[in-house]
Amino acid sequence: MSLAATLAPPAPATAQDPLRVMIVDDAVVVRGLVSRWIDEEPGLKTVASLRNGREAVDQLTRHNPDVVLLDYGLPDLDGSEVFALIREVNADLPVIFATGHGDRRLLHDGLDDPHTRFLQKPFEIADLMAMMLELER
Repeated sequence: MSLAATLAPPAPATAQDPLRVMIVDDAVVVRGLVSRWIDEEPGLKTVASLRNGREAVDQLTRHNPDVVLLDYGLPDLDGSEVFALIREVNADLPVIFATGHGDRRLLHDGLDDPHTRFLQKPFEIADLMAMMLELER
């Protein structure tokens, strides 16, 4: 089943200020779809859509996101390396790992962080949005 087929329209947001989201995924299709749905939601805004981990870390302070959607399988650094670098810049920045690999359990067991969530690909856009809003509370 394709990612597009599993994504549902987003639920209405309740936040007054848009939640700024940084998307980090090497798949152009994923970045495009998720960014489009986020930008169609009044309570959310894509501040950056990046293809690799180094780019994400370099752009973090420039874009100042409220939450990062981070693919685990990136071409330059793996998600755990990017996560460690993000934590050096901002220890409390919410991060949602998105992965289509069987590494979710390894990630979950290896990270005990209240500002981190895990989302298995393919995912429902409503689940992503719910996680983002939960992390922002």
